[in-house]
Amino acid sequence: VLADCAAAGSLSSVVLLNLRENAIGSQGVAALASALLSSKALAKLRSLNLGSNLIGDQGVAALASAMARGAMPSLTQLFLCDVGMGDAGVCALASAVSSRALVGLQDLSLAENHFGDLGALELMHALSGALTSGDAAGCQRGPVRVLRALDVSGMRVGPAGPAAVAPTPSAGA
Repeated sequence: VLADCAAAGSLSSVVLLNLRENAIGSQGVAALASALLSSKALAKLRSLNLGSNLIGDQGVAALASAMARGAMPSLTQLFLCDVGMGDAGVCALASAVSSRALVGLQDLSLAENHFGDLGALELMHALSGALTSGDAAGCQRGPVRVLRALDVSGMRVGPAGPAAVAPTPSAGA
């Protein structure tokens, strides 16, 4: 039903969409993602919460693909807590971030999912460009302007995951 509303353009003014705990599966998210692409619905959406829906890697990949292709360009908050996401889903999301599709993203919550070092490393690599370059004069904006909050609590990482988040000492320091 929601995908039909999106396809019909009925959601063009929505800025916050909270679908937490609605039993939306990967097929439901894929249908929504497809509708978002075909109609440019939710172009004004700033906050999307799909938490506690079992959308898995397949659903996250469909959503990430839609975002990478221009769906939800105004998104600043994305909540994908407890959605059954593993490394493949996080890697798909990292790819969308790297494509600069989520340049306005400020809050990202991926808590209580099942990704490990691979997903954590890919995500941190994608997000690391928030402000990049060697000297202040040469700084370029990365794929995300300013990430205020990142929640990855409950993920399954080994030593390589936290090391990806830790700041790297500068040369000569």
